[in-house]
Amino acid sequence: MKKALFRLDSGAHCGLGHLIRSKALADALLKMGVSSTFAVKHIHNKKALETHQVLFIQTENEFLSHVRHYELIIIDHYDFNSDHFYSLSLIINPYPEKKLIILDDECNRGQLYADVIINPMPTANTFAYKEYAPNAHLLLGLQYTLLRSEFSQTHCLDYKQRESIIISFGGSDVAELTLPVLKHVVQSKLSHFPLIVIVGAACPQAESIHKFCLLHNITCLFDVKNMAHLFFQAKLALSAAGSTVYELAYCGVPSVFAVVADNQWQPVEQQSSLGWCSLIDCRSQKRAKKLVQIAENMMFNKPLNELSKIASSAMNTNGADKVASFLNKL
Repeated sequence: MKKALFRLDSGAHCGLGHLIRSKALADALLKMGVSSTFAVKHIHNKKALETHQVLFIQTENEFLSHVRHYELIIIDHYDFNSDHFYSLSLIINPYPEKKLIILDDECNRGQLYADVIINPMPTANTFAYKEYAPNAHLLLGLQYTLLRSEFSQTHCLDYKQRESIIISFGGSDVAELTLPVLKHVVQSKLSHFPLIVIVGAACPQAESIHKFCLLHNITCLFDVKNMAHLFFQAKLALSAAGSTVYELAYCGVPSVFAVVADNQWQPVEQQSSLGWCSLIDCRSQKRAKKLVQIAENMMFNKPLNELSKIASSAMNTNGADKVASFLNKL
């Protein structure tokens, strides 16, 4: 059996987006007979990688010592720079069967020494990858978005039948937005709809959020295993930006996104230009009230059914299978 080794950035500063998209690719590879191991220094929730191996490492040198045992080396890590990639290339290049694959967002790390680069951003083909990785195969654009397999396997409720509002700010809620947003939601007309709050395993305010939800009779779910089931029944979402943007688009959910990291801005801005979602810059301040005001305006003053159609048409893709198939043939 072929083997893939993922080096995953699982730090709290990046939320769980890296884990979600990398696992989506690992799941697709497994269907093609490629087993995956995730090399991490720590992880918020080991159960999130069920069906795959987890390798805990202390240093990057330790990671490099394992590379020789795998055919596919897949890097999804913000802190890997050109020097890291060069060190990997020295190990990989002498062996034609070994390939270095980089999941990238911004093309801002210098020379990449990669065999394959994956970037699902709509504008990725404008980046200077030919300069920084002249020999790499480029898998660029929305068709290569790595969505979890559950989204293609879950029944989609007709939008006119949807009633719930989803509030979800990521696995760790790094900007601590959930509780402030909830306090404004219960004072708004959004409170007339069924509210579903999704709290990740690494959220530091989980207990306070749970108490608030109990007090206001709001459904609060922890460490949800099947997000697709909830998203496909949602009328509107207030969400963190990141990989969730593409999942909510796929499910046709008009949304308001909180941008909490620099690399999130451009992808969400691209989707916002299509009209189905709005974005709020929360990198320097929480702006919870503004998030709720925009969501309220969207709910009562926008043609939500039409926005849902725009969202789902923008993300009609099985990107994980496409990428896995390409890597397997490579």
